[in-house]
Amino acid sequence: MNQLVGHTPAKAVRYKNLPTSQNICLDTNLRHYAVFEDGQVEIRSYDDLMGATTAK
Repeated sequence: MNQLVGHTPAKAVRYKNLPTSQNICLDTNLRHYAVFEDGQVEIRSYDDLMGATTAK
């Protein structure tokens, strides 16, 4: 991944994958967040997080 940005809010995460770069716009008004682990990035939803927390 070349760039993780947050500008121009939208409802969904936007991906721009080109032959030489991968870019993610994560500005979804706090609906999503990124987890970096072992050289990988995973985009997660706060709604899923809150649902998992309240299910316990």
